[in-house]
Amino acid sequence: PFSYEPYDKAKEPLLGLAEDAGYAHVKLDAKVVVDRVNHQGVVTLTYDLGPKCHFGKIVIRGVKDADLEDSVRARLAFTTGQQFSAAAIAKSQRQIYAMQRFSTVRILPDKGDGDTVDVHVSLSHASAHELSLGGGFGIDPATYEVRGRVGYSQIGWPLPLYRFDFDGRPAYAMLRDGSGWEPRIRAIATLTRMDLFHPYVNGVVEGGFDYMVFESWTEYGPRMRLAINTPIFTQHLKAEVGWSLQRFSFSHLNALIYPMLADDLRLTQTELNGAFQQSIAIDYRDSQVEPHLGVYSALKVSEGGPFAAGNLNYTEVV
Repeated sequence: PFSYEPYDKAKEPLLGLAEDAGYAHVKLDAKVVVDRVNHQGVVTLTYDLGPKCHFGKIVIRGVKDADLEDSVRARLAFTTGQQFSAAAIAKSQRQIYAMQRFSTVRILPDKGDGDTVDVHVSLSHASAHELSLGGGFGIDPATYEVRGRVGYSQIGWPLPLYRFDFDGRPAYAMLRDGSGWEPRIRAIATLTRMDLFHPYVNGVVEGGFDYMVFESWTEYGPRMRLAINTPIFTQHLKAEVGWSLQRFSFSHLNALIYPMLADDLRLTQTELNGAFQQSIAIDYRDSQVEPHLGVYSALKVSEGGPFAAGNLNYTEVV
């Protein structure tokens, strides 16, 4: 059955097909003629393609830093002299938004006369600061736990291509037998460098500290992690390699843990957990921010031992 709405919605994709083939000045004259005898609606699509076009001069506005402008240009899916394509403009807009540096990204082709289309990229910086607060409540066989969470991020610090993140997780656990309270704190600061050696290659430096009071002992110490991640062949496939080192010290041992048992549990010495880590992830969600459909899958492998500056030997697969 004929319906005007799908016919009308089809006009823009039909124009897009011609624009992706290089015809920036294409015009479409669409008509419907009703054949009352045969009870049919005859659709006529008349294209005026115009000249085949190529991209011309590319002007970027709204970015003052040269390094950040280079990163924006690296995410443009078209170059000067390349055949005009509306799909390349849409892809470029998505890739620039994914930088999480700009609140508005407008890529406007200047469709004047002739076969050369200049492009104006207008950008508005997003807010550089973000603060998030949260809390929760947990129950396990030994404790009731009240948890807090505070997060802070700053884009463009200390330099435009950097991002600083802080994640603090304080908690207070009450033993279910009524014998006392246990404070637990985890704090992690992360510095991420976008386009480290090449576009889309990110470098990560992470440092933090854990302080965990358990029923039988207190465990505390610093942690650090270095990592590099990058897409492989496509933005849907990402890989990361890294190295992490965590130092554990123990104190306030329960009186029931006699010296021989403490030695067996390695609570009388400092533990170093050093490991090399590799991961690969496949992401085919329709949106990373608010997904409705798709699939995300990841494989992570860690190898711990003296070769990674640790004294715990293990292999972990997630």
